Amino acid sequence: LHGFDTNGVNETEANVIFNDAFSFNQQGLLATDGSWQSTSTFNMSLPDGYGNLWGSRQYSSIGNALPMQQNDYVTIGANANLRKIAPFLGT
Repeated sequence: LHGFDTNGVNETEANVIFNDAFSFNQQGLLATDGSWQSTSTFNMSLPDGYGNLWGSRQYSSIGNALPMQQNDYVTIGANANLRKIAPFLGT
């Protein structure tokens, strides 16, 4: 909980780890000027340390005072541990 100029702002975050492979993160922002933002992220770890897959959704609404951008988008991605595929990579 904090202030920005004359506006109150509340930011929260929650993490849920379902097991060794799946986790979920939720971040939220609410402000007294009517602004809000929500970001949800899901992460799946691949077996044996080969990497992970993730997806995220962010959306928001602009109030009348905070310097924010209105967002509504989805992001997906993957990370790969190349050393698991080719051990000569890395140190």
